Amino acid sequence: MNKDEYVDLPKQLTKPLFDVMMRYPLLEYGRRRFEEGRFGMIANRISVYVSPGGREPPHFRLEYQGTECRFSLGGQECVPMDEVPREIGMYNNDIKEWYKQYRARLIDYYNNLLPSTAPPQARIRSI
Repeated sequence: MNKDEYVDLPKQLTKPLFDVMMRYPLLEYGRRRFEEGRFGMIANRISVYVSPGGREPPHFRLEYQGTECRFSLGGQECVPMDEVPREIGMYNNDIKEWYKQYRARLIDYYNNLLPSTAPPQARIRSI
């Protein structure tokens, strides 16, 4: 899918995920310690997009540290559509927790992006 067809999620939805990912203790030189015992530089932001284009199943795309992964949108669970890069995979539980908490708002946001001419089956039903 063309990246131009994605729409930024509003900060009130992405900030909680960023906050969860940044909860590890800060060490010197701006580095953070991860639960896995690894060290790494944190990108100054995380990007999350949704795609209302209709050519692919509803999903959101998460970009972090130069990697990206698509996750299905609408199901009860947060399921990756791509192989999850290591940089994102080490936050898998955090992403699932965020998705579970914000699922309804993500679905509403996605549905509101669809054009009024979109068929009813294009909309995701909240359960």
